[in-house]
Amino acid sequence: MAREHAALSCGGNAGHRALIQICTLSQLTRARTRQARHCARRGGSAAGRGVVRPVHDVWEQLAGLAHTGKRAVMATVVHVVGSAYRREAARMLVDEDGMAYGAVSGGCLESEVREAALEVLRSGEPRLLHFDMAADDDLVWGLGLGCNGRIDVFLEPVDRGYLNRVRRARAEGRRLAAAVVVRADAGSVPVGPRLYVYEDAIEGTLGEAWLDRQVAADARELLACGQSRSYLYRMESGGAVVVRERQAVVERR
Repeated sequence: MAREHAALSCGGNAGHRALIQICTLSQLTRARTRQARHCARRGGSAAGRGVVRPVHDVWEQLAGLAHTGKRAVMATVVHVVGSAYRREAARMLVDEDGMAYGAVSGGCLESEVREAALEVLRSGEPRLLHFDMAADDDLVWGLGLGCNGRIDVFLEPVDRGYLNRVRRARAEGRRLAAAVVVRADAGSVPVGPRLYVYEDAIEGTLGEAWLDRQVAADARELLACGQSRSYLYRMESGGAVVVRERQAVVERR
C-alpha cells in the first residue's frame, strides 16, 4: 500500500526546493482524537489491542526513552489530501520492542507504519511514505474508518538531542517548535536535520543560513497559535520563496 516518494523535481529555472515540517510542542500533547479516546476506553486500538496505545501516551513514552535508553522512531503525518481521521502533525512513536503509541490514522495505517518504523530503526535513515487510501476500496469499506484520503507519513529516528530539548522546554515552560527537512531537491539541503526554534533563540541548522532564518520566522508564527504545518521553501535570486497554502504545497511538492 505504501510507497516511497521520489525526489522533488524542479523544472525550468526554479531554485532548489525543500519540504519542511514545522511541529510545535503543543501539538505533541494535544487532546486525543475521538478514535483514540474510544480505544483508550476499550483498552486497545483499531490497529490491534496491546500494539498501538492511546495518543496521550506519546509524550509519556517519549520522556521515558531517556531513562530506559530504548531507541525509537517518530512517525509524523506531514500531508493529508481528502478524508482522514488525523490531520497534519498527528504522531505515533514506535520503540525498538515494536510497541507503538499514538495514531496516524483511524486504524488503517498503524500496522504498516509500525513495520516501516522498525526498518528505519535498523537503517538509521529517515523515510517518507505515501499512502493512497482512495485506491484501496476493500480496505476502506472493510474497516469503515473514514480513511479514504492520501496521506504522507515521515519517519525519523528520535535522538538524544531531540529528547533533551523537549524535556527541557516542558520543564521550563518554554514554547518550542522542531522543524525537519522531509524532502529536498538533489544537491540542496540534506533530509533529516532539525532546527529547534524557541521564542527567543534557535538551535541546530537545516543546512543553509537563509533557510534557518525563514523557517525560524515561520515557526514563531505557528508557535503563537499552537499550530503545525508543512511548508515548501525555494531560494531564488530575489530571495526566499515560501509556499504556505496547504493545497498549493500538495500540488507543487
